[in-house]
Amino acid sequence: MEEPTASTPSDSRDNLTNHRTTDGESTRLYIRVQPTDNALNPKTIQRQFKRLQQITYPEPDGILDRFRGPIRPTLEFLLVSNTESSLSYYVGIDEQDTVDELERILRGVFPNSYEFDRVEWHADQLTLSDEMADGADSEATKIAGVEFQGQTDRRRDWQTKLTPFEEFTSHDEDDHARVPLTAVVETMAERDLPMVYQALLRPKLDWTDDLEDRRLDIEMNIDTLGGQLANAVLGSPDESNPALPASDEERLAELEAKDARRSFEVNARAIAITDKSDTEPPTEDPKRAVRELTSAFSDVSRTSYEINGTVHTGSDGVAVFDAIRERQFQPPNYERLATKIPGTTNTSSGIVADATEVTNFCLLDGAALTTAGTRALAPSRGEQTALPRPTKEQLTQYRTSGLTLGQPLSQDDTPTDPIALPPELQPLHVAWFGKTGSGKSTGLTTGMLDNHAATSGASILIEPKGDGMPVEYLRAHYAKYGNLDNVYYFDCAETLPALSFFDIRPQLEAGIDRATAVQNTVDHYIELLIGIMGRDRFERAVRSPDIIRYLSKRCSTRSTERTRSAIATSSRKPHRWLRRETHRPLLTTTSR
Repeated sequence: MEEPTASTPSDSRDNLTNHRTTDGESTRLYIRVQPTDNALNPKTIQRQFKRLQQITYPEPDGILDRFRGPIRPTLEFLLVSNTESSLSYYVGIDEQDTVDELERILRGVFPNSYEFDRVEWHADQLTLSDEMADGADSEATKIAGVEFQGQTDRRRDWQTKLTPFEEFTSHDEDDHARVPLTAVVETMAERDLPMVYQALLRPKLDWTDDLEDRRLDIEMNIDTLGGQLANAVLGSPDESNPALPASDEERLAELEAKDARRSFEVNARAIAITDKSDTEPPTEDPKRAVRELTSAFSDVSRTSYEINGTVHTGSDGVAVFDAIRERQFQPPNYERLATKIPGTTNTSSGIVADATEVTNFCLLDGAALTTAGTRALAPSRGEQTALPRPTKEQLTQYRTSGLTLGQPLSQDDTPTDPIALPPELQPLHVAWFGKTGSGKSTGLTTGMLDNHAATSGASILIEPKGDGMPVEYLRAHYAKYGNLDNVYYFDCAETLPALSFFDIRPQLEAGIDRATAVQNTVDHYIELLIGIMGRDRFERAVRSPDIIRYLSKRCSTRSTERTRSAIATSSRKPHRWLRRETHRPLLTTTSR
């Protein structure tokens, strides 16, 4: 199976049509969600899915289109696994112009620690042999699918409740809380087969009037053919106090709880494929894998509305695969003519679920995974994910020319526009922190190059390590500006006058004890800083004076220690310490 290719948000905005792979097959743009161990919040999810239910296509242009009303897009949630990489979790939409809106809503659905990026993938990247594509059966079934269906006791029981998602997410009460998709992830993680689970969601138009009609029919005992016959013989029940069986009382309670204004139509299906050749026996049976999935949503069933899975193999299995490839959507048809025949099972591939129930089929909770699911999805620890970017107002003042600091990363590690330290803030301290090889020198070189054009003063680089950074800057400066006329490169030890400010040897020779000599030097240095900065400005800093005092003491102490070390080793390695400590290349650039 081919790996998905990454796509940045800017790429997706520039090219919103289906992309093409090298073999000519179309690919689709998806938002890949990387869960963490932070739990989902059911109340927040419910509010965000009510927003998701309102997503529509762009405003139609034709007059007839306006009379038809808004067209609702189809949302797609995928779990994809193969034998070569970990399990992936994708969210897509058939209208590419609404991908940005979808991502904003999904960021409200999931905790801030969940990471998003955009990739291109298509089920065509799952390769089928000619024999499998023709639907031929063999001794070892090569493709199998499962299709989930709703089954109701009565033709209109699709209007009753399913189990709310919140009942599966009580993490405070149950350390072993498991959402329905956990069972799907568990099976996919344990099977050495390429597998895909797909849930298609389509917002359903408001059917409140149908729900009210159903409620009245139950109260009047005309919801069933038997009730209608009983009314014809015994008369209609008392409207003020109807005597209803317990099952109808339960139906009325569920109809009262159902949100007919914010609901979805759902299709859910999955496939498993053998990726072995005819000469290599398969290690896993796809049929057994998908059979294990048939009970994944059994707990979502309620009193009058059940969710069951049906296994398909051979040509029927290929048909399930084609349905996933083409995003085929089957609307609910529980009230079709055939279901009026007595003894007919009321089933439909279209499942109706409101905002409290639909997430059972599409949302994955990183905190509710099994051990196998955790290995497959590899959720990050919440505290180890990227921090949110600063606010737009905070970044605006740094969207300017100056000492370039870098490109802030979004919450998903996507680079954004560069920021720079403007000249008016450069009298303050700036520091680059990072481990060896992380790019500190490269970042400073880039900053100095841009700062050379943005300021009228000198940019001075003192390079103490001797790793060739000044030479690299010279090359970069010449490549950008075409000359080195304003760059000066020299050895500090040979060019600049030296003042050993922290040398306390004269004081020690004068009989002053070491502690007093160090303190005198530090106090003198602090007085100089106060004179340069002004006392008010110096004392406004809370921690800086303490740090300066500590570093000054260390400088004075190390100066004495190096002197003693140099005297002790001078007979064997004369002047080596002097060269090591005083040789400092210096590079400076001035304005043009």
